[in-house]
Amino acid sequence: MQASGDFSKARAGWIKAAQELARDPADATDDFVISALIGQAIYERHFDSAISVVERKLNSLPAGQPPDSIVEFALVQRGFCQQWMGRDEEARRSFLAPSKRLSQA
Repeated sequence: MQASGDFSKARAGWIKAAQELARDPADATDDFVISALIGQAIYERHFDSAISVVERKLNSLPAGQPPDSIVEFALVQRGFCQQWMGRDEEARRSFLAPSKRLSQA
């Protein structure tokens, strides 16, 4: 019984988080908002939405600015979403993007 109660509390927390995130602008690019939006989309199994959020963040970066750790983590999350959607080649490129940058450092 306790596990069921814990699940209900967790689900209620995710629903409240989704409601709070819905109040943010649709084009938000703040790192904390982006991270939460990606996590929420993945939790809800809306992998295409998570990919769109990552793309929006990437497009907001100034030209030539290297990605920070938040963006690199988002790239990895994008790779998992692409893989779960059966887009294996795109996923491979997403997974390689952060490692390519590390090997150049």
